[in-house]
Amino acid sequence: MANLTMEKLRIQELLNQDKQDNLTNNQDYQQSLSFIRDHLQAFCYQYAKDNQLTPSEVSQRITRWDKQEWLNAIRELDTHDWPEEAKKRLTGLAKDAGINVHHMMNAIVGAGVLAYFVHQHSLVQRRVKADGATEIVRAQVKPRQANRLVSIVTDPDNATKWSTNLWDDSDQFTRDLQSVVSKHIRHGTSVDELINTLVPHSKALEKPNINAADRLAVAKRNAERLIVTESSRVSDRVNTAAMKMQGVLMVDVVNEPGACEKCVGIAEGGPYPIDDAPSIPDDTHPHCRCIKVEHRV
Repeated sequence: MANLTMEKLRIQELLNQDKQDNLTNNQDYQQSLSFIRDHLQAFCYQYAKDNQLTPSEVSQRITRWDKQEWLNAIRELDTHDWPEEAKKRLTGLAKDAGINVHHMMNAIVGAGVLAYFVHQHSLVQRRVKADGATEIVRAQVKPRQANRLVSIVTDPDNATKWSTNLWDDSDQFTRDLQSVVSKHIRHGTSVDELINTLVPHSKALEKPNINAADRLAVAKRNAERLIVTESSRVSDRVNTAAMKMQGVLMVDVVNEPGACEKCVGIAEGGPYPIDDAPSIPDDTHPHCRCIKVEHRV
C-alpha cells in the first residue's frame, strides 16, 4: 500500500507527464494553425487582387480548382480514424464548402480547428487509460479486485461528459475562428494581414478577439486543463476504490508542490473517513494534482 513518500513521487511523475502532454498539445496547435494558414494562403493567391481579398472576390461560386484544393486539404488531415463525432462535423463543413469561395475558406478554417480537437480527444483518452492502468498496478490488489478497478477506467459513462464538452468547444472555437477570418475579409484586408491573424503572439500580447491564432490558444489552454483534470479524476476514483478494497478507513490528502490555498486547507483538515473524503478534482478544482493516501498514525 502506498506511503507518503511514494505518493509524492507519484505526483511528480504525473506532473512530468503533464509537461510532456503540454508539448504534444502545443505541436498539435502549431500544426493546425499551419494547416489553416497554408490553405488559406492558397485561396488568397488564387483570388486576391492587388494583395487584397474582398467580399466580391470570395462570393464567387466554387470552381474545379477550389474543389481540388478542398480534397487536397482533407487528404492531408488523414481522417480515416477520426471519431464519428468529428466525421459528422467534417461532413457538415464539406456541405458548407460547396456554397461559394468564402464558405470554402471558412470550411478550411473549421477543418483545421476540428483536427486540433481530434488530437486533443485522443490525447485525453490515452492519458486517462494510461494513468488508470498505472493506478491499478500500484494498488496491488487481487486479480478479481483489479478487474473491478479496470471497469472504472473503461466505463464509457466516465468519458461522456468531457467528450461531449470537448466537441461542443470544437463547434464554438470553429465559429470563433471563422468569425475572425470573415471580419478581415469583410473589411477588405490585405493578404498579409489575413495570414498574420493566424500567427500566434506570446500570452501577454494575445488578442483573441481579433487574432485567430490567439483565439485557438485559448482552446489549447482549455485542453491542457482538461487532460490533467480527467487524468486526476480517474486516478482518484481508482485509488479510492482500491483503498476501500484493502480496508482503509481514514485518508489524508497529499498536496502537489505549490498547491493552492484551497487544497492546502483541505489537506490540513484531514484525516478524513474514506467515505467522506474529498473527491479529486470535484471537491478541489480543475487541473488539481493532489492525491489521497491512507492515514497512518
